[in-house]
Amino acid sequence: MKKIIAIILLISSISYSAFYDAGAGARPVGLGGAFVGVADDANAMYYNIAGIYQVKEIAFTATYSQYFAGIFDNYVAVVLPFQKYGAIGVSWLNMVADLYNENTFTLGYSYPIDRDNYIGIGVRMFLKNFGSNEWTALNPIFDKKTATGFSANISLYSKLTDELSLGASFENLNQPDVSLSSKDLVPSIYRVGAKYKLFKGLFLTLEGDYRNSEIKGAIGSEYSVGVNFLETLGIKGSDISFRGGFGYGTHNYSNLSLGFSFFLPTKYIDGRLDYSFTLPFGFVEGVTTHRFTINIMEPKPEFSI
Repeated sequence: MKKIIAIILLISSISYSAFYDAGAGARPVGLGGAFVGVADDANAMYYNIAGIYQVKEIAFTATYSQYFAGIFDNYVAVVLPFQKYGAIGVSWLNMVADLYNENTFTLGYSYPIDRDNYIGIGVRMFLKNFGSNEWTALNPIFDKKTATGFSANISLYSKLTDELSLGASFENLNQPDVSLSSKDLVPSIYRVGAKYKLFKGLFLTLEGDYRNSEIKGAIGSEYSVGVNFLETLGIKGSDISFRGGFGYGTHNYSNLSLGFSFFLPTKYIDGRLDYSFTLPFGFVEGVTTHRFTINIMEPKPEFSI
């Protein structure tokens, strides 16, 4: 079964565009993928580079995503803030199957135009590699097994009020060719979205994406509540967040996502564990996915323990 699926992936990578946008990070995916207007942690390196300026302390995130039949991906990002000089980030997304491997490396920089408006620029490197078996050995397409490409990205983030924020990201503007033989362009992606704070601890987020004639919309919400009972142990500032999201679009795309986080601040590091579960209603566009993310941040000045 794994070999059959791997062959399907090989054929799909030739027939359709490579580097499908499956999302990254348990928290954004738990919001249905509606994160371009949120972009307030290291996951912004995938969704909206301009948003990394909101990350005021050094931040690291690492995600493991399990799909099916030995197919999984890993995502790692680091953000380094430089106060009024902006913030810089790097990330790596790796998708692995039996005979196929995709790697996406991103270098990004966010600069504050003013106190409430930021601009981000980024460069991405795409690298895909095919393995070998008796089927690929007989197919002349796979005489070349590795392909690379580079893309340019620009993004914006704006805080209109204390409650409302807007984000936009324009990615892979030059549509790099990562083909083995015939042309295989990485499509441009255009994301626009908004975040609205309903009250303390609760926000709503909306997003629309366009990629290669595919249109997707997503809505998500997150609610955070303090874990007061831990104060008896001398731990202050911890919280639990619950989130959910729904995505809908062309080509039978329809997903329901749920997730939660546990945040624990300490004197030396702040830690957050994220989990999300995605249930697809469209066969082609996805499979049930579990994502686990570990976030490690430099503690805020007013650390809690």
